[in-house]
Amino acid sequence: MNKNFQIGKESLSRLNYASNYVLNNLQTRIAGLKHLVIPNYLAKDLESLDIEEMKLFLDKSSDLLFKTERLEKEVLRKLPDCNVFWINYIAFETNGNYFKILNTIKDVNSLHLTNLLEAFDEAGWVLRNFINLNTSFNLQSIYWIIPVREGSKEKKNAVLAIFKEILEQRKINEEDIFDHFISMLLCHRYGRYRQYQFKSSPNNFDFAIRDTVFKYTAFVYALKKLNLLKMEDNKPKPDTEEKPTHTNPEKIEDFFNKMEYTQEQKAVFYLGRVLSSVAYAQYQKGHKSKPILNKINYNGMDASALERLDLDLSEKSRQYNIHEFTEPNLAKFRSAFKEEKWTLSPQKNVFYLMVGYTFGLTKE
Repeated sequence: MNKNFQIGKESLSRLNYASNYVLNNLQTRIAGLKHLVIPNYLAKDLESLDIEEMKLFLDKSSDLLFKTERLEKEVLRKLPDCNVFWINYIAFETNGNYFKILNTIKDVNSLHLTNLLEAFDEAGWVLRNFINLNTSFNLQSIYWIIPVREGSKEKKNAVLAIFKEILEQRKINEEDIFDHFISMLLCHRYGRYRQYQFKSSPNNFDFAIRDTVFKYTAFVYALKKLNLLKMEDNKPKPDTEEKPTHTNPEKIEDFFNKMEYTQEQKAVFYLGRVLSSVAYAQYQKGHKSKPILNKINYNGMDASALERLDLDLSEKSRQYNIHEFTEPNLAKFRSAFKEEKWTLSPQKNVFYLMVGYTFGLTKE
């Protein structure tokens, strides 16, 4: 009876060899946790299996998606050609005497990894034209813009849950993304960095928010390209009829068109532009903390809060004698603002307000 559960010495030796090879050669770090990278092929493909080709694909996909944030030449960011196969990522911890599985990401198609890299690359290249950041954009970029409490494991790690959905090609709820943005915004505003995985804090709130809002924008852009974003129904269709000109408004309209902004999203963006103008005027007058920013409820702002902010910004624009500059943008907000018909959630209102606030902010 006991022999039914025994294996021969040769089989045991091969099993130990395979285990050691995986532990020593097929690992990556996803959302802060070590994962084994286990490839799976169809039985019919085993005879033509090229181990070195597979290993090269696994190593480079791990580097480009989960590690590097350096800007590289496009040719260097392409994954090598390889027969289609599947990958399981297994998070684990071990001390040599035990092996505990913390998380599994199952049946990830190698072709999906290629599509994923291309979508994130496109998002990074499109957005860098608007923010002038010479950095690539990948899943590791997302890891640093979603607060995860220090020491969080699989059940509490929000980034790991998002990565699992993306890699397994399951759609992500749009509202969840904006909730994470609000958490990140509050982290920047009130300096809550020690509670999370961040090792250092930014020196400047405006630049920290700029980097955050445009990375979130790039994230949404990539998810749309991959058809992995679960959006609300009955959204107003974006207006793409306006023709850009070779001025600063052209850059804004180009941004709107690429991001497929609705009229409501554009309206809050323009209110954010006025917020930026008033904050800058206050800074120039010696008010280094930019008191107008205290008018923002960083947890979320409903339509009535936007209306109050409109009035506050109008008043401050006249106080600082910049109303001739801000009135055109306020007019663009007011022409689209209909409080009783407003559909954007309080969290989205704050997000698009911050996009407008930081748009065009040059390097620190």
